[in-house]
Amino acid sequence: MHAHILLWLDGESKLNNPTDIDKVILNELPYANLYPKLHKVVSSYMIHGPCGPARFNSPFMKEGRCSKYYPKKFSSCTTIVEEGYLCSKRCDDGRFVEKNGIQLHNTSVIPYSPPLVVRYQAHVNIEYYNKTNAIKYLFKYVNKGPDKAIVKITNAYAHLNKETIIDEIKRYYNYISPCKATKRTFGFDIHHKWPVI
Repeated sequence: MHAHILLWLDGESKLNNPTDIDKVILNELPYANLYPKLHKVVSSYMIHGPCGPARFNSPFMKEGRCSKYYPKKFSSCTTIVEEGYLCSKRCDDGRFVEKNGIQLHNTSVIPYSPPLVVRYQAHVNIEYYNKTNAIKYLFKYVNKGPDKAIVKITNAYAHLNKETIIDEIKRYYNYISPCKATKRTFGFDIHHKWPVI
């Protein structure tokens, strides 16, 4: 399963400062002796790479650099930069995991929430962003590519007896996604261009 989810937090739950963010989103390897389960999950699912100078043939490499901007820089504290993105806390404390014979430090850890990665035992990337154009990011995925499939149904009995009964309605069905089905049910426009050219 692959999902992109955008959450708005209300008053009491808002992450107003870097200290609040650091309580929810981590960007460092957990200590293996204190949190063995969490360390195992983070090491398995939340490490990016190796890529960059360590592995130029990585699928994430575009024009000589990692398209996901890894490895990140070490930082002693979390700060919010003017575009609304985080410069996350990633201490240079010597912790590392080894992948493909390469030591990967906190600079290669993908942001995560400990309860979520332990519960789902999967890659769960958590990002903090506090600008309204995050909505554009979410809807880019809703409108990305066609979301229908063509299904072919055949009659095995007629096929065995070599009958040539062609019923195109029964033979091909269009599957419409729940989003498009809802839009059609409520009479919303599926497509709209403005201004008209």
